[in-house]
Amino acid sequence: MQLKPGATATESDLAEFMRNEIGERAALPKGIRIIETMPLTGVGKIFKPELKRRETVDALLSAFAEAGIEGALVHAV
Repeated sequence: MQLKPGATATESDLAEFMRNEIGERAALPKGIRIIETMPLTGVGKIFKPELKRRETVDALLSAFAEAGIEGALVHAV
């Protein structure tokens, strides 16, 4: 989903919208993250490997932070 220029929304706004629009509970997303721009291929399709890479880095950073290890992936990002 992409917001129209000038529009704003929070993750909770989007979650509420999806709960109202999607009737099947299993079809609701497990999480919502707002990003500045969607990574695209040269032909304008969503570049899923980059999205997966971002999620992996974020998950690792969160796990390290929970374990008390700070700055472990600074060079990998």
